[in-house]
Amino acid sequence: MKLLSFFDNTAKVYVIEAEDFIKADSKDLDLKIQTLSEVEQEKFNRYKNDEAKYTFLTARFYLREILEKWIATTYPNSLNINKVRIEISSSGKPYLADYPTIFFNISHTKGLILIAIANSSIGVDVEHIERNADKESILKHFFSENEQKSYFSQTESIKQYAFFIGWTRKEAILKATGEGLTKMSNYEVSFEPKADIPIIKNCSNYNFIIKDFVPSDGYTASVAILTK
Repeated sequence: MKLLSFFDNTAKVYVIEAEDFIKADSKDLDLKIQTLSEVEQEKFNRYKNDEAKYTFLTARFYLREILEKWIATTYPNSLNINKVRIEISSSGKPYLADYPTIFFNISHTKGLILIAIANSSIGVDVEHIERNADKESILKHFFSENEQKSYFSQTESIKQYAFFIGWTRKEAILKATGEGLTKMSNYEVSFEPKADIPIIKNCSNYNFIIKDFVPSDGYTASVAILTK
């Protein structure tokens, strides 16, 4: 696992690569499964695909380890450090009801998991840049005309990469605000990888900053955090 810092060290992103994933033959597997909540254990057991199943377990297991460390630092007098209670908001965003100044978000794709932690609402998204996707259909259904123009203005040699740059930017923003895909039209992002201004339009009441980064070779990611 490696640790990255963002936004003047106010946000951290933990990068968990494939070699750190929990496997079916992992030592103390049952104990790791027991760290999940009852709902999470039910979800874990429903998975038919082993890759998805153990990616889910890895993400939730390490999330709790990381949150416990943050809680111990931020709330040193807490009596429930080892009982992390994760709630889900009406919009589907997970949060810590007992520790309102700690915010987190998870994203994972093939062979990589990102866990973002901050003192303000945060969103993170990661994609494998070789992933097959019906880009034109996704652009048509989820992105505005301005965003489509931004994508199609990219040279053919970088379009695959540029698509995932735009997608992770949009996802990170929506996860930070907690609005979800129903509010995609509130924001327009640039698909230009080196854009000085990655946000074309913001029609919401939220203010945020966003950063693109490469968490590991073959991946691209974005992290966004709400500001005052």
